[in-house]
Amino acid sequence: MTSIGLAELCNVVRTKNAGPFFFAVDIMFTSQEVYEAVKKHGLLSREIVAAAYGVPIEHVVVFQTCDHIKSMKATIRRQKVAGSPGDSDVYAMNQEVPVLAIRLPVEKLGARREVVG
Repeated sequence: MTSIGLAELCNVVRTKNAGPFFFAVDIMFTSQEVYEAVKKHGLLSREIVAAAYGVPIEHVVVFQTCDHIKSMKATIRRQKVAGSPGDSDVYAMNQEVPVLAIRLPVEKLGARREVVG
C-alpha cells in the first residue's frame, strides 16, 4: 500500500502550550478533499495520535475536527509539567515530530495526483 506523510498534506502542523499540564497539536490540511477523506476513513484519530506519541489513549484528552478550516486538533497530557525540572520544551513548540511521522494510505485519500505527489 502506498502511503504519504502527513506533512505533505498539510499547510500547518504545529504544537503549542495548552497550560502547564497539556500541549495542543494543530493539523491544518491544504485540501478540503484530503481533509474529508482523512475524517471519513478515520485515518487520524485519538488512538493514532496516542500511538504516534507513545502514550496511553487517555493522555489524548481532546481530539476534534473543525470542518470550516480543514483542521484537526489534539490536546495531549504532557510527560512533565511545563517549567518543572527536566522539562525541555516549556512552550511545547517542538513536539510535532511524532505526528509528522504518521503516514496515510494514498488509496483512501481520493485526492488528485498533484495533491499527493
